[in-house]
Amino acid sequence: MGARPSKGTILVVDDDLLIIDMLRSCIEDKGYDTIIATSGETAIARAEQNTTDLILLDVVMTGMDGFEACRRLKARKKTRSIPVIFMTVLADTENIVNGFKAGAADYVTKPIRIPELLARIQTQIELRRFQAALSAKNRKLKQEVGKRLQMEKQIRFLNQELMRTQERERHKIAYELHEKVAQDLVALKIIASDIFDHEPPLPEERHEKTAAFTKGLETILHNIRTMTHQLHPQMLDIFGIERSVAAYCQDFSAQHALPVDVDCAGFTDRRFDMDTEINLYRIVQEGLDHLVQYAIPERAKVRLNFDDERILLQMENEGGDVAFDDRAIEITPANSLGLRRMQERARLLGGRLTIETRSVPGNRVVIDIPVGKKNFQEPAEYL
Repeated sequence: MGARPSKGTILVVDDDLLIIDMLRSCIEDKGYDTIIATSGETAIARAEQNTTDLILLDVVMTGMDGFEACRRLKARKKTRSIPVIFMTVLADTENIVNGFKAGAADYVTKPIRIPELLARIQTQIELRRFQAALSAKNRKLKQEVGKRLQMEKQIRFLNQELMRTQERERHKIAYELHEKVAQDLVALKIIASDIFDHEPPLPEERHEKTAAFTKGLETILHNIRTMTHQLHPQMLDIFGIERSVAAYCQDFSAQHALPVDVDCAGFTDRRFDMDTEINLYRIVQEGLDHLVQYAIPERAKVRLNFDDERILLQMENEGGDVAFDDRAIEITPANSLGLRRMQERARLLGGRLTIETRSVPGNRVVIDIPVGKKNFQEPAEYL
């Protein structure tokens, strides 16, 4: 038969060799390996040199006593986690308290009762192994959390890059529609209007068809201009965020028959970089769309304020259902997509989105964006 596996290694420290021999015999009979030391200095050196699961440490020894040896063991990185069981004839409360203050995990009194000692040894070694396993699981969990956070950071970065790319493409398509398609249609409309100017009067039927053709061109032009504005609002390029938001809220109010109270303050025609302006504008768009889609409010409010350090955007509804629900962002139902986009746009600008509930019907979403020098660059071209 092969040697049975060791239950652990115990460092026995005592300046009495008879006690050491007795303890060593009893401990090894129970399947533990032992290391011997007859002084505090030797105990510290051997604990650092060997893999040790537990230390049995006599308190009263010549030279360095057990209390000092324990304090030094607990002060060293390599040995501080090793449990120490004091062996002592000093069973008064003061000495027991001093032992625990020095870092002891447990104590036994002399004369030593072997069954009690073995039970305490087993308890401390099992506890240490449990703590080691728990620490290993914690390290693994931290690594997994770190990986997940890194993945979430990467996903957020990709989402933000996707938003930027979408805005560039929107701007490019809007430019192509406005500068090429719309201009060609305007020229075609002019030609259609003038084509029969020097011809004899047209029959009524031909005149109606020509008028219908011209009207059709006007409808197409109107639709292209609307589409161009939806893709990228030209007003934002020309006048900036303050006037663009005010104009959008006015148009939205007329389109949905919903009173929208809008207040922009602190901008004084201040211009921001395109990332800041277009994402603020999109947040307002998505917020108002979310209101009419899920709350059907009696009135909406939009507050956009700038104070040299931050931009604060507040959107709220009066009446109707709860439009903005912070739980929606977490549980990701279908109707939280707009809120998630708003949240991602706020993060893209280094800000945060919070949702405030109120005692009156309705609630408020607040986007707080810190402003730095980078936000005041010249508007970036998306072409």
